[in-house]
Amino acid sequence: MAGRRYTFVFYVAVAIAAVATFGVYRVLEQTKASSRIATRPLVVAARSLPEGASIDRAALSVRDWPVATIPAGAYSSTDSLIGRVTRVAIFEGEAIVPGRLARQELAPESRSRSRRASVPWACGSTTSPV
Repeated sequence: MAGRRYTFVFYVAVAIAAVATFGVYRVLEQTKASSRIATRPLVVAARSLPEGASIDRAALSVRDWPVATIPAGAYSSTDSLIGRVTRVAIFEGEAIVPGRLARQELAPESRSRSRRASVPWACGSTTSPV
């Protein structure tokens, strides 16, 4: 009789341990899911780029970046960066932002529309961009 009792107690203890283990597992999974950091794709330099370098597709990579630390104006697509020129050195893994790039040149049709006005200046020059 005592042998059956010990066997019963053993199986009940194993069942309680299994339920407790499953409960702890569920709590840990919920904690892990709620502590995930929100990210967004961001264009970063795949290699270091010196000042004045033209940017090609191999020089860029897209990585997930924490939303809270994304720099203002950072690019999320590589399409608008191909062919641009760096204004200052950009280090590997650094986010690409407009302040690190040289200004884009005007399109050829826009250049033809720009005009110069003749305005007298105190320093002797008579032409100035309008």
